Amino acid sequence: MSFQELVDVMKHIAANNSPFRDTRELPCIKYAHPSLDFRTNTCFAITLRGFAGGEKVFHTQNECRDLPLSLHDRIMKYLNGDEDVQ
Repeated sequence: MSFQELVDVMKHIAANNSPFRDTRELPCIKYAHPSLDFRTNTCFAITLRGFAGGEKVFHTQNECRDLPLSLHDRIMKYLNGDEDVQ
């Protein structure tokens, strides 16, 4: 995921998934931990954490390397309420 796509994800979380929004039907994100690779200028993983220990990890390594959806698209689907996302 490019840095611009990461910025778009963070803006989406702030607008739609933050603890200060009414997000009963959407995941509520309290913390986001991106992993950045400055050799390629990409984000290759992100951990999204909510309240009470809820955690979802998205990455592009090993078994997730060849998934049909990009890292950005998988994260956005999850943030929009699709729980069946790797």
